Amino acid sequence: QQLVKKTTTGGIPYDPDTGLCVPRTAIYMVCITIFMDVLAGSISTPALPYYAREFGADNAAVGYLFAAWSFTSTFCAPMLGRISDKIGRRSVLLLSLVGAGSAAVAQGVAWSYWSLFAARAFSGVWAAVGSSAQVYLADVSTPAMLPTYMSRLSGVPMLALLFGPGLGGGLSKFGLNMPILLDGAVTMCCACLVYVYLPESPTWLAGEKKKKAGGAEKKAQSPVPWGATIVAISGFFNGIMFSTVVSMLAVSLAAKFDFDALQVGYTFAGMSVFTLATSIWVAPWLQKKVGLYPVAVVGTLMNGALLVAFALEENMWVAMGLLVLSRIGSTLRQGTSGAISAKFTDVTNRGTVFAHIQMFTNAGRLVGPLAAGQLATIDARTLP
Repeated sequence: QQLVKKTTTGGIPYDPDTGLCVPRTAIYMVCITIFMDVLAGSISTPALPYYAREFGADNAAVGYLFAAWSFTSTFCAPMLGRISDKIGRRSVLLLSLVGAGSAAVAQGVAWSYWSLFAARAFSGVWAAVGSSAQVYLADVSTPAMLPTYMSRLSGVPMLALLFGPGLGGGLSKFGLNMPILLDGAVTMCCACLVYVYLPESPTWLAGEKKKKAGGAEKKAQSPVPWGATIVAISGFFNGIMFSTVVSMLAVSLAAKFDFDALQVGYTFAGMSVFTLATSIWVAPWLQKKVGLYPVAVVGTLMNGALLVAFALEENMWVAMGLLVLSRIGSTLRQGTSGAISAKFTDVTNRGTVFAHIQMFTNAGRLVGPLAAGQLATIDARTLP
């Protein structure tokens, strides 16, 4: 854990080889946290529509469940971001994990659709794990290395999706609430690991030390720049896309090809193989060759066009290929978002800016399931 060679940025020593002001093990812990958080969620996601139908939910009601999460997270994300600027990145990450784990257990023991709906809404209150991890990474990385670390961090969810959906689909055979209960257990275990192994951000600690010193060292929080709002608006539309795919892919696949929860789980797992490879090897290489913004634009356009083609395609294998290619485009876009967002931050407002962007993304995730759920009642095969 000793940094033998050091460069200094803002009085904080960075290892010139890694571009980090923390031991490399801290970055591993951040990646493990994201892996376990996404693993937990992906275990339960394929089963949730089928679980909701045990309480008499139709396609629109399934959309409302996903929208409930997005509704509460839209309003709570800015609050958690501001809190992370006040009490630290690690503290908010811990709080989010414990809250999300408790909410998942509550969903797993729901006794009616409305109790499931309430627990789902409560889980959205704590939807700050991903943004907190990105803020932490932006704190501890040099600007030169940050795009690489952000791109690789964006690949961790894809790795989790290799295992989570298939595991959740298999567990659903023993009871549709079993994947959701495991979701809660895994998230709680992740909270314990963060508590033991993840140090607080040295950059945030240094900023707090300056605040306490007072006088000339004290620095007011920087405002949210206009560029961050443009990124946030882009995130709003990306949130619509993401939440529509997550909430309605199972419904569409069941309508088009008669897939069950296990087959949907395998579909998510198969897609993640290609998206993981893209985030580890393709996205960083493209970012260095052509830059962050061109990769983000091309990835976004690729994703949108191929999703439309998937919706219209009736051949199962062709449709699966189009779906995989659309996920690759989405991964190219996601791999740039954290590094682009970090360009509009400093240590005083980083949590607030990331939460501002996340708020717009979550608002899109609210709109997506609501609209897609209604469209699915008309034609679940193509319209979502």
